[in-house]
Amino acid sequence: MTRHQSRALHALAAAAALACAGHALAQGNETYNPNAYILLNGSAVKPDSKYPEDKTGWGGGLKVGIPLNPSWDLQVGGNYAASTDHGANFHQTLAGVDALYLFTPGGFRPFVLLGAGAARDHFGDGVNGTFRKTAPYINAGLGFQYKFTPTLGMQADIREVGTFYSGRVQPYDMKHTANTYANVGLTWAFGGPPAPAPVPVATTTRTVETTTVTTPPPPPPPPPAPLPPPPPVMKKYTLSASELFGFDSARLGPNQPKLDEVAATMKANTDIASVTIVGYTDRLGSKQYNQSLSEKRANAVKAYLESKGVAGNRLTAVGKGEADPVVECKDQKKRPALIKCLEPNRRVEIEPVTFTKQVN
Repeated sequence: MTRHQSRALHALAAAAALACAGHALAQGNETYNPNAYILLNGSAVKPDSKYPEDKTGWGGGLKVGIPLNPSWDLQVGGNYAASTDHGANFHQTLAGVDALYLFTPGGFRPFVLLGAGAARDHFGDGVNGTFRKTAPYINAGLGFQYKFTPTLGMQADIREVGTFYSGRVQPYDMKHTANTYANVGLTWAFGGPPAPAPVPVATTTRTVETTTVTTPPPPPPPPPAPLPPPPPVMKKYTLSASELFGFDSARLGPNQPKLDEVAATMKANTDIASVTIVGYTDRLGSKQYNQSLSEKRANAVKAYLESKGVAGNRLTAVGKGEADPVVECKDQKKRPALIKCLEPNRRVEIEPVTFTKQVN
């Protein structure tokens, strides 16, 4: 039996033992974690005896693990190991991907692996010089994973790495090599396993006799409180000149009950921020004269309201002359009749600008 056949038999026996032990240890601790993980490992390598240096050497590697399902993982990454002694040396860098078949979903997880990739070998001695070769490789092995916490764990494996050179390497007379690696490392997952679904709780239904007690109905709620009366609201006032002034005059008469009402309303309702007082005349006379007269009438009303306690910054006086006539009186020829007919145009309007009003 050759050395490689003996290794294969020992590997199969160890894999079976790991599978049985893992199944027993993982009972009750088989939570599967679907998150990717990092594997950082140290390595011991026993180079093939064909190399000029075949003593045990050391190294390490880094891989990214990708769980595909509870039984299969992919690990992508690389490993480096070297052995030197008395001028002879062996260096090997591996980069590839491994497929792991795991026998249990969580806890202690024995596995077998198969992988492939590219190897960069550097070896030689003081007599024959140094050789550098890049070649494909395949590896197979067995090992186990174990979880300390939902995210932290370890991995250990033993694998055989076979390289295949494109030509025979002289003077060592080798084209195929087999190196044995033992790897031990830590794994760190990017998150823990999902929380288990809640277990439904069984419920028990009991029938209990009840006694009906008649209670009087609750008293009716009290009636709603009456709403407060709405505050006084400023309305539009239109006052004819005959009520306020004499003909062709801007001097107010002594008694002005409607202006007193406007002043009282504004003093009682501060929500009325401002009002506009607009003076008008009829069309008799020049436009310049009528404009001046309308402004004087508006200012006279403003001064009166201020004298009754209304703040001046709430009042705006504007004169519009003979604009916006109410009547035309084109059929009146005689002056006394025309003056009488045009009386509605001679007026002062007090218009609210802003105010609030309670709506029921």
